[in-house]
Amino acid sequence: MWVGPGLKFLERTWDVSSSTLMSDDEPATRRSQLHFALKLNGCLAHSGWGGWRMVAIPLLSKSVVKPDILEREPKLLLDFLAKLKRGKKINPAEMDAVWRLKIEACALARLAAWKEKGTVDSVSPFNLPVWRFTHLFKAAELDDILTISGVFTTGLSNTLIEIITKALSATPAFVGGTYNSHSAWVLGSSLQALAKREPSEWSNAVDLTSWVRMAAQNWGWSHDVLGGLVVVIQARYARFVAHFFSVDLASSSVTTRSVKISEIYSSLADSLLSHSRPLRLACLRLLDSKIVNYVDGPVEVLKRCIQGEEVPLDLQGVRERVLRIGRVCQVVGDEKAADLCARWLIGVLISHLQQRLLTRF
Repeated sequence: MWVGPGLKFLERTWDVSSSTLMSDDEPATRRSQLHFALKLNGCLAHSGWGGWRMVAIPLLSKSVVKPDILEREPKLLLDFLAKLKRGKKINPAEMDAVWRLKIEACALARLAAWKEKGTVDSVSPFNLPVWRFTHLFKAAELDDILTISGVFTTGLSNTLIEIITKALSATPAFVGGTYNSHSAWVLGSSLQALAKREPSEWSNAVDLTSWVRMAAQNWGWSHDVLGGLVVVIQARYARFVAHFFSVDLASSSVTTRSVKISEIYSSLADSLLSHSRPLRLACLRLLDSKIVNYVDGPVEVLKRCIQGEEVPLDLQGVRERVLRIGRVCQVVGDEKAADLCARWLIGVLISHLQQRLLTRF
């Protein structure tokens, strides 16, 4: 059936360019047919239908790159492909090169608009619902693009670098006593995605020194951004370690520790007081990263705080966590170390008290 009438039916569902549907007076009908095609194929994929790979995928690969679909409804299509990828129903690496290039061009075109507008927009109390709604959809679309980006070429790295640089330099909106977490997630996800790319694609194009300073100043409240930046630093440093005798190693800002801890500590100090364990841990790891120069700084205290913070907050880790916390105070030697130690211990205490209250109520 599926190689006869069934195949013809599937072909018909993808045919959104038929004369009866391409009329300018019926855009809603055309969009409804595309919705139906995507939902039908999604149901077939997740139902375990045996003809999915032999029948549906070849037809899907030819249909989704048609201009009538790819250019008119790129967001719908990227969302659909990302869902299939997450469900392991398609593997973009197995698609032909032409298909991959067209999907990449579509994704990069969507991201290009972000480069023009940035990921952090101004906001007023009058357009706050629309602003939050827009940023939520931006985050969802970026998640879709990054899900299928494993087979993209170096163009993605260049685009991510431009988005990250522009976002890091912008001042995030502060409305209603909170920052925009969607913008922070977008920026953090972009950093994580860049770190997963081959370092040779982006390491020489990134000014990590500037990124660290901007992140500490503008985004020190976000564990997504700080954590993503730490992963980027680790990925770049690992590349230079692997090529220890290369010329790039000597000129790398990663190995010269070009950011003084005094330049960023004041911006990150309040984050150490946070009740959020991910934020405290990301802050400590950034301060301890290969790019930060902590000569005459609280090196030992910093490392022991990280060791204590890394112990999981569960019943098995309680004893180990108490022991490591107790060891932190043994290496406090000067005022800088005492300030870092005190802030971190207060943050840990607040976190524990919050958990105790939550378990009671």
